[in-house]
Amino acid sequence: MSHDGTTNVTHQYFGGPVTMQSTTVHRVENANLGVNNGNMYQQGNRSHSSCGEGQDHLIEASRRYLAENMAAGALHDSEERVNAPKCMPETRIAVQTEIISWISDGHKDSNPKRILWVTGPAGTGKTAIMGSIAEQCKERGIPAISFFFSNRSNSPTASNSLRSKKRLVSTLAYQLLQDESLELGEARISTSKAVQGDPAILRKSLQTQLDNLILRPLRQLEQPEGEARGRMAILIDGLDECDLVEDEPEPSPTSNRSSLNRRRTKEEDQREILSILLHAASQETSSSIILILASRPEPAIRSFFSNIQVQAITRELFLAGKYGADADIRLFYEARLSEIRRRYDLPSDWPGAPALYILVRDASGQFIYAATAMRFIEDSTLGTQDGRTTHPGLLTPHQRLQRILELRPQAPRAESLDSAPLEALNILYTSLLRTCPEPRLSVHWLQAIRILRVLNHDVYNGPAPPWLVRLVLELSPGEEQSVLGPLSSMLKIPSGEDRKSSDKLYTFYHASFLDFIDTKTRCNDLYVSPEEVKDFISRRYFQTLNNHFNRIPAGGSLYYLAMDFPGEPFLKFSSKATFRAAESAIISCNVRIWAQYVAEAHTTHKRYFVRLMFSMVHQGCSWHSSCRPACKHWRETMLDALGSKGWTVPTASQRSRSRWSDIQILEWDFSPPKI
Repeated sequence: MSHDGTTNVTHQYFGGPVTMQSTTVHRVENANLGVNNGNMYQQGNRSHSSCGEGQDHLIEASRRYLAENMAAGALHDSEERVNAPKCMPETRIAVQTEIISWISDGHKDSNPKRILWVTGPAGTGKTAIMGSIAEQCKERGIPAISFFFSNRSNSPTASNSLRSKKRLVSTLAYQLLQDESLELGEARISTSKAVQGDPAILRKSLQTQLDNLILRPLRQLEQPEGEARGRMAILIDGLDECDLVEDEPEPSPTSNRSSLNRRRTKEEDQREILSILLHAASQETSSSIILILASRPEPAIRSFFSNIQVQAITRELFLAGKYGADADIRLFYEARLSEIRRRYDLPSDWPGAPALYILVRDASGQFIYAATAMRFIEDSTLGTQDGRTTHPGLLTPHQRLQRILELRPQAPRAESLDSAPLEALNILYTSLLRTCPEPRLSVHWLQAIRILRVLNHDVYNGPAPPWLVRLVLELSPGEEQSVLGPLSSMLKIPSGEDRKSSDKLYTFYHASFLDFIDTKTRCNDLYVSPEEVKDFISRRYFQTLNNHFNRIPAGGSLYYLAMDFPGEPFLKFSSKATFRAAESAIISCNVRIWAQYVAEAHTTHKRYFVRLMFSMVHQGCSWHSSCRPACKHWRETMLDALGSKGWTVPTASQRSRSRWSDIQILEWDFSPPKI
């Protein structure tokens, strides 16, 4: 066979695979390969037909289908993760070496394990390590597929999929099809056939998806004697951040009303994921599959790994002790501080060994402490706002460094040494919050950002975009920057044109800060309860209502009218007392403009929203007495405004026959005119 061409090649039956070594076929004339039932590969330089033309089309069609139904932001090299933490060069060497060695040669251990659980407290660098391991697998040619859960995404299109189990298997299967290495050829074809053979596969259980799209295809890699050709690593990071439950309870003949009303919990979804992965690792014919899972040791996950059956095939790698991070954190500080030193032309010995010692000590092995402290030190906007000096003592990197060094965690008692890292974080987060003009107002905003969601499955489903948060919460323009600007070391605030876009969201840098503001015993007098947050949002809605209509961007009404709290109506006060405290704001609103805006909105939600407002403004009233002024003001004006727009509204007799319970109001007949 020449390098320039090949003629009269005949192969009566191609049961494949056929391998051509070290020769490139540029041209084939009069070639008859007979029946094509296998794969044709060329090692060294690949043939133009790696799987056969029909199989190439099969794989490509399946890949496109999975791409439309996957969580693109969960890939280790996705745009969503461009700012995700990764290990700096020369850091976390020991733990990375241990994990890569286990992936490559763990099957040679005297008691080999199929699962590696990388765990440790928040801020110990789990995600950075997993991201670096995924990169190393790619660089070294180690077959690996991964999924990175995250509840801090800055993209509304990815925010749900990165917090939910729904697209886990489809994302893994997509990566399997993307790997064009020869070793995975048969598996890719098998996965493609499973997708094309059952287009509804992604609507089936996770177990069924995993069996058909991942496990069975990878079993094709087994040699007759049962030895795998290679080890496929499946990396799952941040399982504790899988916290969005999208499944409704399945009814059964024996279901009662209480069981149907009970929603699944995030712990149940997490256990389901762990169970299917355990199933994958436990299969006798799955010697080619190994799992690396990273998560915080939360109770449900810790309980799962405490099971004897799971322990038999699991190795736990706890990020402490021999994998302590002090040396790596020191390198991190040195690199970032040297950048500041060069940028600001500071003395070559700045900040000095004592300062570096304190920074490393107070981090207590937590990278999140070091990362947050450095973002604070590097933030040149902290001391000024709109050209005004707001914090004279925070204008320079040296001043901001001194603020960090002045934080003094109390020496922990012997029996509470494990709490030292948490205490250091508590003091750091408290100090940074107190740089805000009104710290508790800032916490109200932070919690409101987390809780406000837009629920409109036809248009958008995810966290409220910044323009909508500002629309509802800002009493005056610029309040957002006043209350959140000093916290730029803990969350990313969209700037410039991003502030007008629904595609850019507020992004919290780390879950440990959210844990802090959620826990009363940690943030003490800065704590704001969930009820207080909802009351704050509802009150602000009425306080800012008259400014809404000239600030809503084109098409924004769909978001505005569908805004909601998770699992309950958007506008709702926690008590009659909080309703009455907001009554003056409720009365001062221009109800007529609101009702006309709703009447003309292009959304199917508007009838529900009108009923919801009737119910909401009636909260402070009792059925056996006359309604309060706020209720009368809204009720009468809404009925008149909607009627003038041709709506059908409940008559006075229909209204008087009911006791105005929430259920009865939501059944009232409000109908826009038929076109």
